[in-house]
Amino acid sequence: MPNLITLLACTVILSGCVHGQFTKGRGDVSAFIVHQAMIRGGQPITTNDLPVLAKNWKFFEDDKGVVVRLKRQECDKVKSLLLRAFGNPTYSPTKTDEGNELIAYRLTAKGGSIQLACFDDQTQITIIRALSNNEFSDSVRKTFQDKEFQKELLKSP
Repeated sequence: MPNLITLLACTVILSGCVHGQFTKGRGDVSAFIVHQAMIRGGQPITTNDLPVLAKNWKFFEDDKGVVVRLKRQECDKVKSLLLRAFGNPTYSPTKTDEGNELIAYRLTAKGGSIQLACFDDQTQITIIRALSNNEFSDSVRKTFQDKEFQKELLKSP
């Protein structure tokens, strides 16, 4: 359970504070996802014959990682992409009480991850480099200070 909490915290850290800062993606999003994981320490088992994903996607990138958003219908294709490129996930698929699905891959022994979240309205891939303890703590602090995050937190049952 602590690993799932860390996974959710990391997703919130990178994606919870980005509002209106997304850029329309161009080209092959499969290649973009694998490349982003590789530059953050990921080592794919293959880059050949990867599933083709939708051409409509957007992304946000900062010094900690990148968030890619696709339509909800792309979730199964993204699962196939990650399975083909990186093998079995480090953290098996987990369903939330709301019916959302979370899957995660650890990039290196020192940290970093690929996180797939299949929400009701979108599919989100979050790729984070290994963070120092200070960076992680600072990101959590900033997340909990974010007004949008606080509003969403108050909605939770």
